[in-house]
Amino acid sequence: MRLRRPGAAALIKWSAAAALVAGVAVVAWISYLHAVDVIRWAGESGAIVYVYPVTIDGLIYVASMVMLDCARRGESSPVLARTMLVLGIGATVLANFTAGYPYALSFRGAVRLWVFCWPAPVVILMYELMMMLVRRRAAASSTSSTAPSSAPVADAAPMRQQRARAPGRRAPSTAAAASNGGARVGP
Repeated sequence: MRLRRPGAAALIKWSAAAALVAGVAVVAWISYLHAVDVIRWAGESGAIVYVYPVTIDGLIYVASMVMLDCARRGESSPVLARTMLVLGIGATVLANFTAGYPYALSFRGAVRLWVFCWPAPVVILMYELMMMLVRRRAAASSTSSTAPSSAPVADAAPMRQQRARAPGRRAPSTAAAASNGGARVGP
């Protein structure tokens, strides 16, 4: 016999969401710093250096939220959202790779390059795992809300008549009740 705890599904969902948020925050910060280095290396200066990386992360965030909304509603993600997510992730991987590339001439540098590029795939995998939970929950809720009930629907009229009878009394006749506006007639 399998026991189910009522709050287990919510605990799984919320703990996975918390882990995703924490992981994304760390990876976003790392990728942001790498992008700032690359943009500065490319010759930009001033506020552009610090604002430009936000466009990459903003693109990833908006595309992810569109896909999450579609998953919650049980719909497939729009091609534009998937394309923008791939473009944003590609820009992040490129920035991370470019930030680590100058160190890649030795074995230690190659490991460092791998470490620089690691955050983007981690976020992708964490996000996809979370989307699996959301899609599974959306599919379960849509099948449970659209499935017909297997229990027969009881007619309410006989139950009302039975409640109207007092112990030891008989039910009013239909003709007498109808002629009296539905009020009880007789003993």
